[in-house]
Amino acid sequence: MEKFGGQTPTEVDAIAKVPGIDVLFVGPFDLGNNIGHSIIDGTIHDDLKEAIAKIQRAAKENEKSSGIYATSGDQAREFADQGFNMVSVMTDTVALPAYMTSALTAAKGSYRYFVREWAICGITLAEDMSLQPYIDKKVLVITADGRTLTGTLLSCDQLTNVVLRDTIERVIRPHDDPEDSEEVPHGLYLIRGENVAICGLLDEQMDGEIDWAKVKGGVIRGAKHT
Repeated sequence: MEKFGGQTPTEVDAIAKVPGIDVLFVGPFDLGNNIGHSIIDGTIHDDLKEAIAKIQRAAKENEKSSGIYATSGDQAREFADQGFNMVSVMTDTVALPAYMTSALTAAKGSYRYFVREWAICGITLAEDMSLQPYIDKKVLVITADGRTLTGTLLSCDQLTNVVLRDTIERVIRPHDDPEDSEEVPHGLYLIRGENVAICGLLDEQMDGEIDWAKVKGGVIRGAKHT
């Protein structure tokens, strides 16, 4: 139901009445993005809360089950109290970083000490792994399939879904290719979190001094998951 929470109650009710549909399952992050109220730092906008409640009511009134993702035990309790029949208590994108942060803090004494700023080719990665400090700033994203994109970060969420404006894709050609490398404009661009390998702040002065058409390099291979 990520795409339908912003519809009118009648339209959501019509979806719930479709024969063969047994469950209305809500993805709050995608739903928030689709209705213009992304979940930032765990804060759920009132309009998103109402969209979620609308879907739950439609399911109940049509004798269908309802389900939803939660990111904490407290939030899961709230959704259960609202009447959701199925609640995913925790997501891996929240649980794993939280556990690793705790483990590294214990091992090193300070997670901040362990993860210093990493500067390479003018890119700076955040120490706290949050992209919020980069909002309205120019960033560089390397995707899991090896693409390189730059642009101004407009928004992001806990799942690292990012929206860029004035996006440029850099196509770096290998040394044996006689053609120049190029920069391809994409304008407004959404990158799903599962496809973000690296996102860092761009040093605009250093970046501006580079003639990217003359830069040559090896192909960045796609990410491998094991």
